[in-house]
Amino acid sequence: MAGIVAAVDNAIGVVGVAPEAWLYGVKVLDRSGSGYYPDIIEGIQWCTDNGMQVINMSLGGPTDSPALHDAIIAACNRGITVVCAAGNEGPGEDTVVYPARYPEVITVAATAADDSVPDFSSRGPEVDNAAPGVSILSTWKGGGYATASGTSMASR
Repeated sequence: MAGIVAAVDNAIGVVGVAPEAWLYGVKVLDRSGSGYYPDIIEGIQWCTDNGMQVINMSLGGPTDSPALHDAIIAACNRGITVVCAAGNEGPGEDTVVYPARYPEVITVAATAADDSVPDFSSRGPEVDNAAPGVSILSTWKGGGYATASGTSMASR
């Protein structure tokens, strides 16, 4: 997903939406994509303590956490923009995951090329924005390029 944001303009492949942006990979999940709220909170605190301007979270779960919410509020109070993927829990209504449910964050759902909402995209009153999230071409781990779909791609 870093390539969606900051892939450099090198005349091959793709160009990110902000190719001169500085990215920091703050790892809060394990290699299988699982994790715990205390680790996510620690990552948010690291971003807050180290002057990040934007925190983008492509993760989520079904359970509210007051401590996670407090960490997001603290980041926002320091002027950090927090963007969260809505989740891939569709097509049902009111399927946005935490932390995307918190009112302080910018919650992003996915759209398809025809501006429809793809079946996988979470929906609900918390959604602030929708962006392309189907078959998004980007750089890929280990080199090369690939396409992927999800609200994570849309939130970039």
